Amino acid sequence: MRPLAVALAVTAATGVLLVAAAMPDARDVARRLDAASASERDAAARELAAMGEGARETLEVVARDGPPEARRRSRALLASLRPGGDLERRVRRLEARSLLRAALRQEGHLAAGSARDARLGELAAPGAEELGARTARRLSHGFLAQAEALAVARHPSPVGVRALVAALRADRVLGSAVVRAARALEAAPGKLLPEATRAELRTVLRAAGDPRRRAAAALLLAFDPFAAREL
Repeated sequence: MRPLAVALAVTAATGVLLVAAAMPDARDVARRLDAASASERDAAARELAAMGEGARETLEVVARDGPPEARRRSRALLASLRPGGDLERRVRRLEARSLLRAALRQEGHLAAGSARDARLGELAAPGAEELGARTARRLSHGFLAQAEALAVARHPSPVGVRALVAALRADRVLGSAVVRAARALEAAPGKLLPEATRAELRTVLRAAGDPRRRAAAALLLAFDPFAAREL
């Protein structure tokens, strides 16, 4: 072999070794799925998601033998690796779930402009969907605080809007909080109010003397300015 060819071969082999050395080991990353810090657990999940099929074997072991939190996250990641699975969306929803679990334990949770609220916005649709689903679950056993109503409006999803309307109809949220949420929803892009939800708001509007009528009207107008004619 000529000297130049030998040099090129050695250079190529060295490059492969350097790339391999720079790549994280799935086993090392998977150990962080049970870290004390939620942000570290979320970061590990994102790294494993980026590895894709290369992390499958490790995830299968952790899903079977790992500690509870690591098992749960590994199973979610494995499910996303199946044909038709949306790995990125699942990972984002997992991070949103962890973020919301921590935020809702504290006063001023998800306040506008807070770091958690900003991160929820970065998670986009999966984050909004998780917020909406959590809000709907909370309504089964509690009152919807104004901060939560406003968070749903800042990060809207169909399930979140339905939960907001359900809270209004069940008297589990202040009407003033819904009016403020409606103002935030006016600026939301791609708004779509399902017909069933629109019908629920009309039911409230038809109840003469009902103090919730102003809030229902504000929500309806936030999604459909032309609804002013029927109001």
